[in-house]
Amino acid sequence: MIDKYFFKRLTEKGKIAYFIIQIILVAIFLYVLFGQLGYRLGSYNSEARTETYMVLIPGVIIISLLSGGISLFFWKKTEEIE
Repeated sequence: MIDKYFFKRLTEKGKIAYFIIQIILVAIFLYVLFGQLGYRLGSYNSEARTETYMVLIPGVIIISLLSGGISLFFWKKTEEIE
């Protein structure tokens, strides 16, 4: 849903950059979350899994908004005046 909003307003280069920025930021976020901070998914319905999801889901949403904002800043479509 967030992607659809950004795609309406981005150029072709902006759409490519959006996904590249998003992939890089998600990879860094997951490395820090699981590698450095020691979060784990654990078994189904475990407390560790719930705690991880409380950080993971908002983090991915924030990354999507951040990469979209960066992409819009640099590759926004210019509106044609009719």
